[in-house]
Amino acid sequence: MFLKRSKQTLILGSILSLLSINCAQANDLTNLLQSWVGNGYSNFNNLSSGHQISTINNIQNRIGQLRSDANVAVQNGQITHNEFINMNAELDRINNISANYAANGMTFGEAQALIGMLDTAATRLTNYGYGNVSHFPGYNPRPGNYGFANINERQAFIQRRIDQGVRNGRLNQFEANSLRAQLNRIARDEANMRLGGLSGWERQNLLSRLDNLNTRVSNELNDGQIAGRRDRWF
Repeated sequence: MFLKRSKQTLILGSILSLLSINCAQANDLTNLLQSWVGNGYSNFNNLSSGHQISTINNIQNRIGQLRSDANVAVQNGQITHNEFINMNAELDRINNISANYAANGMTFGEAQALIGMLDTAATRLTNYGYGNVSHFPGYNPRPGNYGFANINERQAFIQRRIDQGVRNGRLNQFEANSLRAQLNRIARDEANMRLGGLSGWERQNLLSRLDNLNTRVSNELNDGQIAGRRDRWF
């Protein structure tokens, strides 16, 4: 697969090295990348200049939060000095990746990957024994879609859009059933993932799939077709 700026290798290497993914998970990661890419590679288009700035600022703020948390944790004896060093080394790595992406124009897929890495770093700090990791509000690099990153909120939002589309006639029954089926598949996958504990990259997989589905809903709502009316050609 050829991406717009050949970032697939870098993203794969970054995520695989962070998560130590086994072969089965690596196959799933291919699906994750595909969910980011979508039709026409639209998810790898550069973020707008405004979204670039807000995304980079959010990522830098989160890195700063986690550094502060690690410092408090080591001072309180809740994590060891080696764990403190490992945590800061991981944050340095994420910061370097972020700087590299920003220098070339950060894409949506890259931003989602960084958010997943930071989620995983926060989980690592919790696993080390620090139970007071700072809160990081749900952040979507493309706030024009719906502006929140909570999975359940996104699912409910998309379900409401489909229901409203049926009521106002902008979605026919075939379109609605197809969209609902895709939403249900994502919900089933989420339930299965949560059985073993939802990892950072699994969460980003679900969020990206929901983002793509929301775009598909928008396309169906705006295709000019009205339920119950046949277009006539003269």
